[in-house]
Amino acid sequence: MRTIRFYLPAVVWIALILFLCALPGEDIPQASLFDQLHVDKIVHFGLFGGIVLWLSIGYYRQKGHISNGMLILIALLASAYGLAIEYMQKYR
Repeated sequence: MRTIRFYLPAVVWIALILFLCALPGEDIPQASLFDQLHVDKIVHFGLFGGIVLWLSIGYYRQKGHISNGMLILIALLASAYGLAIEYMQKYR
């Protein structure tokens, strides 16, 4: 139970992303300016980059160090989570 405190911000962030990405497309306002600027790509980068950030901070706070290999693993896990959400959005 003590370990979860290091990762609680990451868990909350991951749950928030799942909630927001599970919203029906009709509930999200459309703006042509945002479509032209590809703001959705920036938003996705921020959301999933936040997963990497929060998990990395949690790991560092727990272990006191973080290796390049662990950073790569965390980035791959965040990418896999993003891919799973894309499939969920496509096939629901």
